[in-house]
Amino acid sequence: METLKIALIDLYGRFGGGQVSLSNMAHALSKKGHEVHILLGVKNIPRRVTELCSPNCYLHQTLGYSNLKDITKIFSKTRTYILKIHKSYEFDVISAQGITGLFVPPTLQDRLIVTLHGNNMQRGLMLFKFACEKSEMRSAVLRHSRNFFRDIIGHFLYGKLEKEVCEKAKIVIVLTPTEAYYARKWYSISSQKIRVVPNVVVDLKDDCSKEIRISPQQKVILSVGALEFIKGIPILTKAIGHVLASTKDVTYVSVGNGPLMSNVVELKIKFPDKVIILPQIASGLSSLYSRSLVLVHGSLYEAMSLSMAEAMLSGKPVVAFRLASIPDLIVDNVTGLLAKPVDSKDLANKTLSLIENGKEAVRIGVNAKNVVDKLYNEQIIGNSLERVLRDV
Repeated sequence: METLKIALIDLYGRFGGGQVSLSNMAHALSKKGHEVHILLGVKNIPRRVTELCSPNCYLHQTLGYSNLKDITKIFSKTRTYILKIHKSYEFDVISAQGITGLFVPPTLQDRLIVTLHGNNMQRGLMLFKFACEKSEMRSAVLRHSRNFFRDIIGHFLYGKLEKEVCEKAKIVIVLTPTEAYYARKWYSISSQKIRVVPNVVVDLKDDCSKEIRISPQQKVILSVGALEFIKGIPILTKAIGHVLASTKDVTYVSVGNGPLMSNVVELKIKFPDKVIILPQIASGLSSLYSRSLVLVHGSLYEAMSLSMAEAMLSGKPVVAFRLASIPDLIVDNVTGLLAKPVDSKDLANKTLSLIENGKEAVRIGVNAKNVVDKLYNEQIIGNSLERVLRDV
């Protein structure tokens, strides 16, 4: 079949899950023989991205944005740059992450696909709802009110822009059936325009476990993600504190950075020998997943969490809340454990149940690995992506 020239664009200026999913997508498509160009707005491209690039994959750096003001500043220059790159390579398809589609010039929107890695309207509503209902969230809001209200306003404004971008796109990719429902509900996207294609999950080998020193006797519980309100950090740290107070031989490793870092630091002050903080890791996390017993996730909203999927690929169970699209990825008591929504005690108790029952943790971990191996590998998802690209 005809080889496609594909541009994958993410101009968000801070490296995170969006760029990871983009590099995984590029890896899957380039292995199928397509010519893939990645356009990123991050200043320093992490090793993880470059390691996934094949001979058919090319990296381009341009201006990026970190907030709504930045979008206005870089809008004209970035559009000009994208048009210049297109004239050099003549892309058949342009796939943009979320509001990055705003930067695609009107003359190229006849080949535009937008991938939604979440729904900002739903994010904002869930964050506001749980901040009103849960005391742990309310106390954190009082301490970090500026960050909280900036997040709330940001989610709704980004949601307005996402809707605008989706209207311009030929096809909108969402990651789960639940996300398809949110896209129809909040952005009025027709079902005919929506395609459900999960993230590609790649087992990227690394040696990041060398960054921590833990005795073989210690059991490790892990969390990975931005330290932000939407990730439920106040709830997560309260649950982890309960786990650490209840057991002697457990070490908690937190991977991530963000405005709520103080919550994790306070946990380390309380349990100085049982908490390790890794603000950033440039490569993959497979060795750290392998060293861990369980991944604990406190997020209030996820479209399709790559950290959850990567932990599952490493044969580890995930404990998370029964919220948003999380049940689309995790089947309770089969590939993970789902706690009551935003209930720190239930999250802690389910984590403790796996710590105390190693055989159960192994059983669930094996199931989890089998599911990710079968459903989210680069061959399966690569084929699905290719079909969508050819539709355009």
